[in-house]
Amino acid sequence: MVTIESKLEERVFLMSYMFRRILVPYDGSANSEKGLRVALELSAILGSKITVAYACEKGKCNGGLLERAKEIAEARGIRVETKLIEFDPEESSESSEIVKEVNSNSYDLVVAGIRGKTEYEGLEKGSVATTLFVNTNASYLFVK
Repeated sequence: MVTIESKLEERVFLMSYMFRRILVPYDGSANSEKGLRVALELSAILGSKITVAYACEKGKCNGGLLERAKEIAEARGIRVETKLIEFDPEESSESSEIVKEVNSNSYDLVVAGIRGKTEYEGLEKGSVATTLFVNTNASYLFVK
């Protein structure tokens, strides 16, 4: 007999294969933290592996940000991998480095805050979120 519960379990099982690897671009902003929390919930349900990536200019990185992300995940009982991506601002940008990370590591899903620390308040979406959407082929979940 097919029950609602068995159909739900089948859908969760199928989703677990669709979203095995999740990337969370993280800059410590409130929206990037929301993105992390959403990714952690997905991981709790689907068993996905989460990588939290922080891209920053060489010499201006805040190492405590990735420790904060780990603490949030550990409080939820989930282990995450973290990546610190340092770049030369004359050669690259935060957006470009996250695009490289997505394109070179075959993530199934990117969960990102739609506005992080973009300085121009007139933008509805952050520059990293916009750049990711336009320049990669991954699936996205943008969080406000």
